[in-house]
Amino acid sequence: MKNLLAILLLTLLSCNSNRVITIAQLPSGTKLIGILNKDQKPDLISANFNLLNLSIQEDYLKLNVTYGGGCRSHEFHAYLKQKSQDTITIGIIHNANDDPCRALLEETIWFDLSTMQEKKKSSLYVKVLDKKSLYQYK
Repeated sequence: MKNLLAILLLTLLSCNSNRVITIAQLPSGTKLIGILNKDQKPDLISANFNLLNLSIQEDYLKLNVTYGGGCRSHEFHAYLKQKSQDTITIGIIHNANDDPCRALLEETIWFDLSTMQEKKKSSLYVKVLDKKSLYQYK
């Protein structure tokens, strides 16, 4: 009976097209990263990484990346690189912590876009490397 109730509840919730993603609904183990101002950019040399995909879900920028490593913890930092009338460009720094390993790793990283909202606008484009997506907010 509990399983039937759970399935019914999930079905009803999945039909709601106005679903809002909250921090609690992000995948388990997700580390939400804030976007720093340009003057707060970490003084690090970025290790190589490939940006596979960029998407925006509510107030969150989701990046799917690959990089070489496997022996040490890797960190990603985001900063506001450039701002124009309708587009913000986000710079990404990948700190590999001198990882000597070369296994190909894939990771999804999430950034909080809510601090990028402007009062008199309801949308703007977010650009990371060669990928761009529309961020709509209220």
